[in-house]
Amino acid sequence: MKKKNNSLINIIAALITFIVQMFISFWLSPFIISKLGEESYGFINLANNFVSYASLIAVAINSMASRYISLEYNSARFEEAKKYYSTVFWANCLLFVIIIICSSIIVQRLDCFINISPNLVAQVKITFMLSFVNMGVSLLGTVYTAAAFTTNKMHLNSLIQIIANVGKSFLLLSLFTFLPAKIYYFSIALLTAGLITLIGNYIVSSRLLVGFKAQKKYFELKKIVILVKSGVWVLISNVSNIL
Repeated sequence: MKKKNNSLINIIAALITFIVQMFISFWLSPFIISKLGEESYGFINLANNFVSYASLIAVAINSMASRYISLEYNSARFEEAKKYYSTVFWANCLLFVIIIICSSIIVQRLDCFINISPNLVAQVKITFMLSFVNMGVSLLGTVYTAAAFTTNKMHLNSLIQIIANVGKSFLLLSLFTFLPAKIYYFSIALLTAGLITLIGNYIVSSRLLVGFKAQKKYFELKKIVILVKSGVWVLISNVSNIL
């Protein structure tokens, strides 16, 4: 009965999250476009597209992370669960460093790759850089989302997502209402939401998975191989969707 109740709560929370996101998309987007103009707003979507391409490198590792952590944890093989937990975290830290280095090089010469109006170059570069940083923050927090999945308390992740979306919306409204419109405001708001999500999921993880910490001694290369083998089909599917 408890599991059924948890599942129902999870579904309701996910539905509320979806409604909040839809409201934000339909109500905020026209507001932002009216402030920035279509040309400037287009660079926000372009930055998000670049990030979605870059995020593909992490899909194979992270797509099955929660599944393996949950499987080991609920089978009372806690040491193995900790190994997957730590391995995913440190692998994502390495990916974060690689992404930041590569994106810094790309952003520095961004105006050589895409056509940008001279008066918008600085804003667009800041937008792209913040978008890549936000992607890195999301990567670092991926392993913490496994806690709610493992303990069937996904509604906690949904609650955090709702708080993050509301915070993002409030910040966007404040920035575009009280300050001169800039393209990178959207990226600042996304990064803020990402940090809220990271902190929230970390707190949830520390309370639900007591004793689970990302320790280097638990890192195992063979765990990455297992995760990549399982997640490669998800990666292929995502590449297919993008193409």
